[in-house]
Amino acid sequence: MESIHVNFDELQHQALVHNSSDPALTRQEMASVQNSTDP
Repeated sequence: MESIHVNFDELQHQALVHNSSDPALTRQEMASVQNSTDP
């Protein structure tokens, strides 16, 4: 579970960085993350 939290944290941070340049890409990444975490 800890590793999942780390990965999610990294993705969240990357999403914030990408949000500055391309908000559309961020939304796509977030959707991908939700799919990955869904059991």
